Amino acid sequence: MSNVPQLRFKEFSEEWEKNKLGNIFNITAGGDIKSEYVSNKKTNEFQYPIYANAEKDKGFYGYSNLYKISENVITVAGRGVNLGIAHARNHKFYPIVRLLVLNPKNDEDIYFFEYQINNLRLFIESTGVPQLTAPQISIYNILYPSKQEQEKIASFLSLVDTKIEQLASKAKLLQEYKKGVMQKIFSQEIRFKNDDDSCYPEWTEEKLGDVFKINAGGDISKENVSSNQNSIFKYPIYSNSDKNNGLYGYSDIYKIGDDCLTVTGRGTLGITIAREENFFPIVRLLVLIGKTKVNYKFFENAINSIRFFVESTGVPQLTGPQISSYKVAYPSYKEQTKIANFLSSIDSKIEQIQKQLDSTKEFKKALLQQMFV
Repeated sequence: MSNVPQLRFKEFSEEWEKNKLGNIFNITAGGDIKSEYVSNKKTNEFQYPIYANAEKDKGFYGYSNLYKISENVITVAGRGVNLGIAHARNHKFYPIVRLLVLNPKNDEDIYFFEYQINNLRLFIESTGVPQLTAPQISIYNILYPSKQEQEKIASFLSLVDTKIEQLASKAKLLQEYKKGVMQKIFSQEIRFKNDDDSCYPEWTEEKLGDVFKINAGGDISKENVSSNQNSIFKYPIYSNSDKNNGLYGYSDIYKIGDDCLTVTGRGTLGITIAREENFFPIVRLLVLIGKTKVNYKFFENAINSIRFFVESTGVPQLTGPQISSYKVAYPSYKEQTKIANFLSSIDSKIEQIQKQLDSTKEFKKALLQQMFV
């Protein structure tokens, strides 16, 4: 197999060079730093970032009044679950806790090598905390093109990364906006009005058990369960999981045939979802059906705003009798609907952005597979 990527800029045709990382970079490891050289805040004196092996905030730890590395290097996490994560750094900083620092021996593009090293599958056998040392990483072979092609690839991928960052930031801002608006809505600081600008009636506060009939899901026989949906096993099975809306599988029977709310009663408590389908609830998933006409999307948001707390020495569990005693404030059905529609419009925007974000991440993943060898 030739050392040429599947996807390439047309002006380049030469094969990529293969070499060990230790031949391309001088590799050292960060050490300790005394507490008097560390600050949580950036000041005129403490202006140099300190980086460790963490993944969050690219390993940022704090600030120092001295630096150990000047510029134009790559750091690679040498310990823990983030083993092998690379970041290009073109500024003065101080590396700690055995963070690996790769300093190019020749004129190379550090941003290209950040992508390429992150494409490596670095694996170290260990019975304790995984650790990657300078001698270990130095023997890994890596493929790379000319400096000009390195720069072109890195520049193109950085545009994709910028798009990902923008979408992630936009989604986060919308989520924060919704959170802030919900606080004002459910504290009644913000009130909606009729179409004729008249006021709706005052809100009512009642226990959830007075507003809803509350039951809990139970067991289901194995012969009624399938991991795939088809014409027979067509009814969703929902559990207390906080992933994939609690979807467990599919059944040929259903237990709930009314619009309702499900509330997680085990593990991560209180996650509420409005359901408008026939389904089967299992493992004590709570099911709330309105005693009178209610807007379930409104109450989904209202109940998700409640902080549930259950004292437990084992797995946290929220039962029907326990949740029934929690109070909830709610307006007339018409105002419920207006609030629900408003919040759903925000959810739709967040969902659209999240789809764009996921699609862009998949696009980048495909690019990395085709632009590197």
